[in-house]
Amino acid sequence: MPAKPSIAYPCTECGYDLRATRGEVCPECGCKINRKLNTRSSIEQSNEQTAMDALADVRKGVDWTLVAWLGCIALPIAGQLAWVVLALVSGWRMIALGRLTRTEFLVQFNKHKWGMWLPQSMKFELGIAILGGLFTLVASMNTMPAALFALLVLIRLVWLGLVSWNNFSVGMLALKASEMLEGEAPHSAIRFLPLANFGAPILSIPFFLLSVIAEVVKIPGWINTLANLLLVIACILGIASVILIHTLLEQTIDAVGEDRRKRAIKRKRKVEVAESPDTAHLKQRIFPDPPPMAGEGDVIPFEDDSSGANRS
Repeated sequence: MPAKPSIAYPCTECGYDLRATRGEVCPECGCKINRKLNTRSSIEQSNEQTAMDALADVRKGVDWTLVAWLGCIALPIAGQLAWVVLALVSGWRMIALGRLTRTEFLVQFNKHKWGMWLPQSMKFELGIAILGGLFTLVASMNTMPAALFALLVLIRLVWLGLVSWNNFSVGMLALKASEMLEGEAPHSAIRFLPLANFGAPILSIPFFLLSVIAEVVKIPGWINTLANLLLVIACILGIASVILIHTLLEQTIDAVGEDRRKRAIKRKRKVEVAESPDTAHLKQRIFPDPPPMAGEGDVIPFEDDSSGANRS
């Protein structure tokens, strides 16, 4: 026996739930069943839920990029592990974006540069992440020549730039989606997102470049201190950018859920038909009222049934 669908399947005339009905007419009102309309409605609800789940996965992928901005990558030993974790995060982000793409959520943004470039730039990020992760594993087990170490640092800088760019693209898509769905207005701090998002990788460049130069010449202490200070500022900006993008994605998920709720209410109102003679006679014909039971209702006795003593 086929399983009963979990999504409501109302009749377009009387609202009767048709999920368990296999005939061509509604058993409640007798009208013809429009299965194409209800199937399309069920598919829309399923796609909306899948899009919300995919957006939640994308949000998690953005949150995990905090690994790059919590200072872990600057530590001598734990930093190697942090880069490997960040490579795994890039893989997760690619899978989450694939789920979102399959929901056709991004189709409406094809005309925007953020929507057009995001899948390609995410693939580029994943490729750089795999290369950087492999280099990091090799560097953790062997002593690398200065040239290869400089190449690894360059890969990491490109990697951080791609992560920041893709996070920003996701944030812009979330912002436009929330506006299209008439969601909650973004916080005023969102105007600082470009500064925080791109300022983080730019301010981290001196620290990584000095790590390469230190392999060749000795660097004065005050320069190292300045580079470390810039890295701290970069981490603060990176954390702030992730928080802002996380908030935008939360608002987008809420907007999609609210739009889904409004659509459901609209569909429900469409199928709720007031009682009318057109449907009343059909219901009466299919399900006639049962005869009254003995003693039910008001009974007016015949005059002959009354005793003479009680007659007025």
